[in-house]
Amino acid sequence: MVCRTEAASATRVIKVLHITDPHLLADPEQRFMGLDTAETLQQVLALAQQSGDWPADFVLITGDCVQQATQESYARFRSLLAPLQLPCYCLPGNHDEPALMKTELNRDAVYYQRQIPAGNWQIILLDSSIPGNAAGHLKDSELALLASKLARESDKFTVVVMHHQPVPVYSEWLDTMALAPDNRENLLQLLGKNAQVRLLLWGHVHQEFDGYLGSLRLLATPSTCFQFTPKSEEFSIDRSAPGWRWLYLHPDGTLDTHVARLPQVPASLDVDAGGY
Repeated sequence: MVCRTEAASATRVIKVLHITDPHLLADPEQRFMGLDTAETLQQVLALAQQSGDWPADFVLITGDCVQQATQESYARFRSLLAPLQLPCYCLPGNHDEPALMKTELNRDAVYYQRQIPAGNWQIILLDSSIPGNAAGHLKDSELALLASKLARESDKFTVVVMHHQPVPVYSEWLDTMALAPDNRENLLQLLGKNAQVRLLLWGHVHQEFDGYLGSLRLLATPSTCFQFTPKSEEFSIDRSAPGWRWLYLHPDGTLDTHVARLPQVPASLDVDAGGY
C-alpha cells in the first residue's frame, strides 16, 4: 500500500499524538462503563490541542477505535477526528473489524495502513486481533510483513505498534489476552535482530506502562475513556482519568515521551462494573 504521509524532514523532531481504546459508540445516547465515550475522546483531543505540545505531525490510534464495528460507529469516529486536520492512522483492536476499517477509515484524513514514513523514522502497524476473540496473536503473515518492512527500510529507526500487549503487564486477567509466550518469543527474536527498532508500543490495557527489554523501550498508553486498575488479579475499573501520550522521535534515533490526562475522572464512571 502506498503510504499517505509524506516523509518529514530528516533534520527535525517528529511529534506524535498517541491515543488508544476510544471504544466509540454508534448511538450518541448509549453509555459504556457509565461514560459517553465520544465526550471523553473529544475532551482528550481538545486538551491535547490546548497543550504546549501541539501541533503533532500525526495521530496514532492503536485499536478498539469503536465498541461495535459498524459503518455508523466508524463514520462517527471519523467525524470526531476530522477537526484535528491532521493525518490519523489506526490499527485494529479486538473490538474492531479490519475489513470494515479498510473501507470506512481510509477517507477524511483517517487511514488504516501498515507503515508510516516519518523523517529518519518509520512506524510499522501490526494487526494482533483474532476474529471473535479478545486475545492477541500475530499471525505468521504479520511477522513476515514486519520482517519485510524492517529489511526494506534498514536505515530507518523504527516504532512497532499493535493493539495487544506483547509482554505481561502484571495484571493476571489482562495478561490472559497478551501474546502467547511462543508468539511473543517469535516477535522479540525478530526485533532483537533489528537494532533499528527503538520502541514497541501498544494499547488494550487501558493504563500506562513504561519499561525496557534491553535497549528496546516498551510503552502502553491510557485509554481515552475508562482505565483498568494496574496489577489487578481480576477485572477492575481504576479511578484514573482518561489520557493520551506524546512521543518525540529525534533524528538521531532517541525518543522522549510523556503521558497527560484530563484533570479529573468523569463523575459518571461506573467503578463497580464487573466486566464488559
